[in-house]
Amino acid sequence: MNFRPVQRHIHITKEEKSQEESLVLLPEDYKKKEDPYQVVTVVSAAYDIRFDLNPGDKVIVDAKMIQEIKTDIFGTINVICDNYVVGVITQ
Repeated sequence: MNFRPVQRHIHITKEEKSQEESLVLLPEDYKKKEDPYQVVTVVSAAYDIRFDLNPGDKVIVDAKMIQEIKTDIFGTINVICDNYVVGVITQ
């Protein structure tokens, strides 16, 4: 069984960020300011996206628009609509 995105969605994987240990004591409720954009890797894309993408390509996306879908069959799937892709990183 495979997951195939439709309606201009792109299946992505997010890169795990390592937790940095602070040498300064911070309040427990302190949250580091998140970057508004994130580099992600393309797993697959719907046939009707408006630009060329291949599995393994890296794209810059609006981080707030990443949708996290939890399923029993596939686990967690991250998708984003193609209009939230800011750019494609080329070699």
